[in-house]
Amino acid sequence: VEVLMRAADKGETNDIKEQGLTALANLADAKDNRVSMFAKPGLVEVLVRSVDNGEIMQQGFRVLLRLSLSPAIKAPMVEKHAALVALLVTKCGSADALAQEYALRLLGSLAVDSSNKLALFRTGKLVDVLVRMVGSGPENIKAMALLVLSNLVHRVRENQLALFGRAGFVGLLVSAAAASRASG
Repeated sequence: VEVLMRAADKGETNDIKEQGLTALANLADAKDNRVSMFAKPGLVEVLVRSVDNGEIMQQGFRVLLRLSLSPAIKAPMVEKHAALVALLVTKCGSADALAQEYALRLLGSLAVDSSNKLALFRTGKLVDVLVRMVGSGPENIKAMALLVLSNLVHRVRENQLALFGRAGFVGLLVSAAAASRASG
């Protein structure tokens, strides 16, 4: 894993970095590998740098998404890696629809974990960005943002009250539901 991390992070070209990330994603496909991979010092930081590099962003997200499928990794991914969470907020707020989609997929996975719900909900600007995404943008992005919000408030009364108490949010939900019925 360390050799692949070096290739993904320090490879001379983006092609070499991409190959290292692809190999890491393939290793993370096996659920038995995920926890030991996640425990490797510096792995998440390498992946954050790759996600921040537009040319290899997808491969970095693929590794993170596969790692996040392990329940044992979801909470530490949020608790111990504030830079990752901040980057996800940034990617959600970007104009790049592909970056938004990958960030929403990862947030949706992380928000399923009960210990992440409050922490993510309280993350600066995340809920604001998600609500904006529900209000505008492509239908698939709206749906994914709603799913993340749903995961964040599921069985967490404090988050439910805060979200539904937001001015205009219920109207936004009604509009989204009407648009979904019209297109379906």
